[in-house]
Amino acid sequence: MLRAPAVGMLFLILAIMPGTGHATTLNELKVGVRVVDFLANPLRGKIPFALIYDAQIKVSFDDAQAISNWVASGAATGKVELAPVLVDIHQLDENQIFRVGFIAAGMESHYGRIFDYARRNRTLIISADLSCVRAGKCTVGIAGAPRVEVIISQQAALSCGIEFTEAFRMMVTEN
Repeated sequence: MLRAPAVGMLFLILAIMPGTGHATTLNELKVGVRVVDFLANPLRGKIPFALIYDAQIKVSFDDAQAISNWVASGAATGKVELAPVLVDIHQLDENQIFRVGFIAAGMESHYGRIFDYARRNRTLIISADLSCVRAGKCTVGIAGAPRVEVIISQQAALSCGIEFTEAFRMMVTEN
């Protein structure tokens, strides 16, 4: 019977395919936006908020668009006013320098490139994919289910010149 090998192959393909990450939830975004409030060197004014996606990956573009809509509508706010800017990964280096970025779903294959940008430009990079922060390729990872979890990559934070308040560091997990 070929059913078991076929099912196994399907799971393998889904595991390695780009663009299979889960879409960011509003709860994850709300937590991510609040992270910006805990920077040791607070940001002031209206801050461009890079929503990094890949136009060739539909789930990525759709997730970035949903995040942008939520931020623009005021559904996800913190003390700092964030102005969402959709940034295609293929034009990331051609854009302005962003202080804060959020990685849309489906961007696993681009984590290295995004981290290189963050390190060069001292950018706080947030992701709703905990594998990104565990790999040290983004500064903060957030999970919204089954419970809220916030993880900081100490290595990524140091490399990008990002520091958080002591109070915040006591509330989160450091990797």
